[in-house]
Amino acid sequence: MKIFYGFLRFIRRHKYFVALFVFALLVGGIDENSLLRFYALRQENAVLRREIAEKEAIYAHYAQQLSELSRPEAVERVARVELGMHTDDEDVYLIQVENEE
Repeated sequence: MKIFYGFLRFIRRHKYFVALFVFALLVGGIDENSLLRFYALRQENAVLRREIAEKEAIYAHYAQQLSELSRPEAVERVARVELGMHTDDEDVYLIQVENEE
């Protein structure tokens, strides 16, 4: 019982420091809106913003390619180079280079 009264006496003497400690404990780590969670969410936000920037760059690249495909010459180039198509009166020769590794 003596220990309990000593503890109460300590709390009465240092009530402002105890209240400040409890507040710091709640805000710093225990509460669902704690500083630890805030920093974790901030880091996740930075990662997601980088991903968004990458996706926007890819989207801009594809949008530019799509706008180029409005010209018939570009459509023909894609058909020949990327898809390997040719007209009926053409002969296509594919040259394969072997790696010397």
